[in-house]
Amino acid sequence: MTVEIDFESEYVSSTDEELIRLGGTIASDPHISIFANRASLYIQNTPVITTNYKANERVKLAFIVEPRTAQDVSEDMRNIIFIVNNGIVERAAGWKDYNPSVFNSNSGNIKIGGVNSGVRVYGMRCYSKAITITNAYDNFVYDSENKKSIIAKNNIYKSGVIDQNLCADLSDVIIIKGNLSAVLDRDTTKSGSNVACDIQRINLKDSTKDFVVTHGRIRKHGQSTLNYPLTSYKLWTWSSVDETRPTMTIDASADIPFTKNRYQMKDDAIPANKFVLQANYADSSGTHNGGFLRLI
Repeated sequence: MTVEIDFESEYVSSTDEELIRLGGTIASDPHISIFANRASLYIQNTPVITTNYKANERVKLAFIVEPRTAQDVSEDMRNIIFIVNNGIVERAAGWKDYNPSVFNSNSGNIKIGGVNSGVRVYGMRCYSKAITITNAYDNFVYDSENKKSIIAKNNIYKSGVIDQNLCADLSDVIIIKGNLSAVLDRDTTKSGSNVACDIQRINLKDSTKDFVVTHGRIRKHGQSTLNYPLTSYKLWTWSSVDETRPTMTIDASADIPFTKNRYQMKDDAIPANKFVLQANYADSSGTHNGGFLRLI
């Protein structure tokens, strides 16, 4: 079973008011309850899987239930409920004791609207089978108002294989040169990891955003990330480990009238001369410093 719904809450007065209910003629029947900032699939009055989002924003959710007898997926993928949130698989939970299908011969109600808060429903799809995660993403793109922008940002495949050159066109490259052993050593403290370095930024989509800083500074950053497999780092373009003043070289055509080696990473960003390379990773305990991570 798969249920997709594209909606937007509005004039929200309480996030505890149910705005949409799919399935379940009685409370104990399997059903999906959608609120202004979260949605859950319930079995026997218990939420077995929940996703969160911002109120007063448009959201596209897909609830995908892999049945016990699914022959087109591996055995370890059966009896799993997925939630795809705006095209990204975000939640997964196992089920075994009760059938989580919210629409069947015994239940099929659809309730839309709240008493004190509003909701717009742009579209809904129901399938008698579990669609793939890729299908859910394709549907999200198809239903979006900004299809071209989404496709351009995710155009990384060539002949069905991830193309590194296409990935590079969508990502910045930061090259850091220097004696970085103190930064890379996991046993080094934050204060003991302060070293000199040269910093180069390469923007393959806009060369006017390129720059090179000589004699800058790098150090481990943060507190929680010091114990992560990959640590966050902080870069300085105006400060050094000694009295030497760093120098910045930028594209001659770039219009960057900022002092003290301040730099504007994006057109709508505040110019700065300190930057953080943030470490985000996921393990069996969840995600760390990230809202969600998707493994490809």
